[in-house]
Order: sequence, then structure tokens, then C-alpha cells
Amino acid sequence: MANAASLSRHFHRLMSREIVRKHGLMLMLGSMDAHERLAGFLIDLSDRFELRGYSSREFVLRMTRAEIGSLLGITVETVSRVMSQFAKDGLIGLRGAKEVAITDPVRLRRLAVGRESDRSERRASRAPRAAVGAMAKIPARQIVVEEFA
Repeated sequence: MANAASLSRHFHRLMSREIVRKHGLMLMLGSMDAHERLAGFLIDLSDRFELRGYSSREFVLRMTRAEIGSLLGITVETVSRVMSQFAKDGLIGLRGAKEVAITDPVRLRRLAVGRESDRSERRASRAPRAAVGAMAKIPARQIVVEEFA
């Protein structure tokens, strides 16, 4: 009997985490630009690897650029362009298509929560679209992305 109650609590905890994760993903898709989405994705991956005892700074992406784009609601070209921009800005290092090294985790995390200084410049360059979407924006409090195998 105690085993069933324990299993039930564990199941409810897992389901709760998944609901929170999906809710966070919806918030992210509705309120962040491509730079913020990708930064949040990389920070979330980094945090997950660290929780599992792996390096939080260097890891291999198991998803293709197309899969990342699909998850984040951006095109594969945008994923590649933003990753290259992050590398050029010194936020990450890239080796091939899959190996990532986070070289400036503080700036990457700030970008993920929308506090990086160049954010206003990007927003200004897309002012008409931002003006229309501003009323529908919901502030993202937590960056959570779907877990993958």
C-alpha cells in the first residue's frame, strides 16, 4: 500500500514537471525573439547536463539544427545564423555542427532572460512587428525547454 502511494506521488511529480515544462515552452515561443530562444535553449541544456553530473560548459548537441528550430519555432537558417552570431560575439565556441562550448555563460544567461544590451538594437530593427505583438506578450519568468533523449 505504501509502495503504491509513493509511486503515485512520484508519477504526479513527473507529470507536474512536464506541465510546467510545456507551459514554459509556450511562454518562450510567445514572448522571446530568436536570440533569446536559442540562448535559453543552450542555458537550459547546460543546466540539465550539470544536474546529471556532466560538463555544463562543453557538450554535444544531439538534435539537428532543424529539430532545434522546430522546437523553438524558428527556421533552421535562423538557428544557424544565431549560433554563428553567438560564436562571433564570444558567447559560445563551435566545433563542427554538434559540439558546443559555452564561453561566456553569464552573458548568455542575461541574453536568455532579455537583459543583454544589444537586445534593444534588435528590437528597434523590427519595430513594426514588435509594436503589433507587444500587447500579446507575456513576460517569461522561467526558461524551460522540452527534454529530449
